Amino acid sequence: MNLDTIPDLVWLELAMCARLAVKQNTGVRKLVRDVFYNQIYSKWSQGAVTYKDNIDGQKDAGWDEVVIEWVKVAQASKQHSLGSVLGDDSVGKAHAQGEIVDGKLKSVRLWEKYRHGEGDRFQFVVNSGWGMVLFNRMRQACQRYILEHLKGEQNRSAVRGWKVFSETQGEGRSDSCVVYLGCSYKDPEVTLLVTKYIWPNVSDLVDANFQPIGFFSVDNKPLWAMPLPSVARGRKVLHVELKGSAGGLMGYVLGLAFEQAAPQADDDASDLAQRGKAKAAEIVKALYA
Repeated sequence: MNLDTIPDLVWLELAMCARLAVKQNTGVRKLVRDVFYNQIYSKWSQGAVTYKDNIDGQKDAGWDEVVIEWVKVAQASKQHSLGSVLGDDSVGKAHAQGEIVDGKLKSVRLWEKYRHGEGDRFQFVVNSGWGMVLFNRMRQACQRYILEHLKGEQNRSAVRGWKVFSETQGEGRSDSCVVYLGCSYKDPEVTLLVTKYIWPNVSDLVDANFQPIGFFSVDNKPLWAMPLPSVARGRKVLHVELKGSAGGLMGYVLGLAFEQAAPQADDDASDLAQRGKAKAAEIVKALYA
């Protein structure tokens, strides 16, 4: 977790949240965590990224149809290989993550998953091509990587799986696509995956100027990595079970940091911000020890 990329104004805002929690006699950790995740991290690209629709004035044209078909593929691939379902040489499993509203899947993220394990993650934001375009580009890149470079041995894959969001879902987010790894983002295999397969497929879509807070660059490209501590380490340090969410991880770290900074309702916000930042650095060190 890269604390150096969190601006002073964010630390100050979180300090004021911590003071408010004390004044209202509510949980400091929860309020700071929720404000960071819902009002800061999740909206970081608003105003920073100008997005061009795939079809002018028609966000997500055809996306629902793709979702319906991919849900069918996902159901079938529980019993059969993805390749046999699609009638090609694809590896892995299809997955559709979302909520059901009025009998329809909403807020759907479309996935491909290749193997289990733990590791880091990286993400990026696009300024065009969200949804179907990005979904097809990522399928092509990752399938080629496994079939061409690994000769189909998906259990050796540096990427465990990836997901993409629709055009509508993407507005304001810090991620258009998330890639989950089975190793460190600094691993040479990740560099190969990125430079030879993913980056050539998506570079024309990626917003090169946007950087989410808390992340590190992958191979000096506008692909943004979050080192993820092991589940056991997360449980020990943060007393929660981390599930791969970068914003969630940062929210838990910052919430605990300001709780440990012992805020008072009449604290000077700048002083409290510095105490919170110092505590966050201690927590991050413990997470990745």
